[in-house]
Amino acid sequence: MECGIVGLPDSGKTSLFQALTAHAVEIDTLKPNIAQADIPNPRLTEIREFIPTRKIVPARLDLEKPVSDRFMELAEVKFR
Repeated sequence: MECGIVGLPDSGKTSLFQALTAHAVEIDTLKPNIAQADIPNPRLTEIREFIPTRKIVPARLDLEKPVSDRFMELAEVKFR
């Protein structure tokens, strides 16, 4: 599953991104921050008791935090 985090400036987008992915965020970059977060599901281990499997593969969420608007404004001014 893919998801993008959008919102008003200083609304906690970076904090949410870091909390979900345990991924350090580069603030001053022109590239969006992209990371993956596994979604734990305790039911998978219960299912494994009845259906033997080699490994358990949890669902994965691909998160993208776009470049901040404020940084884009600064970059436009700087590179003009």
